[in-house]
Amino acid sequence: MFTQYVTALVISYVITIGGEPKVVDSVTYFQNAEDCQQAFQHTNVGENLYAHLRRTYGKRMSMSCEPTDIVSKPMNIPPPRPKILED
Repeated sequence: MFTQYVTALVISYVITIGGEPKVVDSVTYFQNAEDCQQAFQHTNVGENLYAHLRRTYGKRMSMSCEPTDIVSKPMNIPPPRPKILED
């Protein structure tokens, strides 16, 4: 079993407010990278949201899964074997 980390689905895009470009970051957290990738690549929600933002804000946007340093499921490591004391 491997250690799993909380993974953030980060959507970044640029909007213009008062003539000034502003970077907007939206973050949704998932328990692991696989769940994030599933939402990002294999559901209509991710595809539709990406397509809508791209149509609305153009090419100045990105969407990616970024792992954090927060452990969501630690690696299962068996305890070390006890040392046998020899006389």
